[in-house]
Amino acid sequence: MFEKVLRILQIDSQAEIGDIEKLFEFRFGLTPYPKERVINYISDHGHWIEMKEDYETRSWYYEKFPEYTIELSRDPDNENISKSLTMLMFR
Repeated sequence: MFEKVLRILQIDSQAEIGDIEKLFEFRFGLTPYPKERVINYISDHGHWIEMKEDYETRSWYYEKFPEYTIELSRDPDNENISKSLTMLMFR
């Protein structure tokens, strides 16, 4: 992203329209940053699809944007953490 910004700011060249549009979308809040997207996606319980479940791990991907995944691993030394995370996921 920063390379694109530097390319746009160069005096001896022109920016591509797609790069300019993306900068405006971020600047005016039309496209949320990845951190904000994750917060919104986590609360959308109905679109998380389980990929893997076994004794040690469970993992899900977000149906609309599969690049977002969650993986929970069992901690044999602390059983309380595992129970808390499971309760959090299914509220």
